[in-house]
Amino acid sequence: ILEHSDSIDRKLLDAVTANDLAKVNALIQKGARVNACDGFGFSILVNALAATNNEMINFLVTNGATMRTSS
Repeated sequence: ILEHSDSIDRKLLDAVTANDLAKVNALIQKGARVNACDGFGFSILVNALAATNNEMINFLVTNGATMRTSS
């Protein structure tokens, strides 16, 4: 769960919701957890699905994102 607003996982979530694919790529390369979840328990992938950005969804899945959240 994203506990700190300045965490790399929080930055990944923000980049996904902003549809910033370049930033998402950079954050994943730096170690952001592609299967982290937001404060409501929704995974990064679910947030991308909500934004209906197919390119982002494909990119996340290619990088290991699943519908399950990490613990």
